[in-house]
Amino acid sequence: MTLNKEKIRKVGIVLIIAGASAMLVVVFFIFFGSKLFLNPSYEFEKDQTAPDTVETVDYSDESISIPGVDSITIKADTKKVSVNIYNPENNNCYFEVSIILNDGNEEIYKSKLIKPGQSLYEIELNRQIQKGTYNAALHYNTYTMDGNYTPLNGANVPFELIAE
Repeated sequence: MTLNKEKIRKVGIVLIIAGASAMLVVVFFIFFGSKLFLNPSYEFEKDQTAPDTVETVDYSDESISIPGVDSITIKADTKKVSVNIYNPENNNCYFEVSIILNDGNEEIYKSKLIKPGQSLYEIELNRQIQKGTYNAALHYNTYTMDGNYTPLNGANVPFELIAE
């Protein structure tokens, strides 16, 4: 009889420890888990040096200046290409910019967060683009700068992507 009581007591202790551990995990997740697992992590682009000449056209709305271009010419059959993607200095938001090929709606590039006044002059595409002219769009996602990275209005700016 004492052997069974000893086994029951040990099993009871193990169950109490397991239950307490499970409760600690639940409490930890409630207080810290949403910050660790549910919020996406945001990375920022590194500053780059400007090329000699860049042609751009500005598209603006009431609160966020959205830059755009009529065309971008890149080197064909390579992933590293020269561009001018930037977040105007007067904006009070971060940009995340994608290049979308309209034929097939394929995203060939997506930036990290771009700060106001910051420009990207050289990027690496997801794949090489063959020689030709493509209908494309610059897709802008915008986020607050308060540390919450709340999405704001976005925009799609059409342009011609010319691979030479």
